Amino acid sequence: MDKFHYSQLGSVQEKAAYLLTQEITAGINIADLDLVMQAKVGDVWLPVTGESEEHAIEKAKAWLRGKAGLTADGV
Repeated sequence: MDKFHYSQLGSVQEKAAYLLTQEITAGINIADLDLVMQAKVGDVWLPVTGESEEHAIEKAKAWLRGKAGLTADGV
């Protein structure tokens, strides 16, 4: 993720659309002192957790599509 490019984006919709073009992964993180599987883009954690790596990634994509104003099929 190009953090400078991201910082230049103005709206929530633009930021979410940009993040959807990046690779979304997931890893173990700590939230409220519990281990969670949390989605991230590069080294930046997203506020989305899931029951597994795949679940966290799918939830993050859905969350970002909603923020970008897109439907489930990306339109």
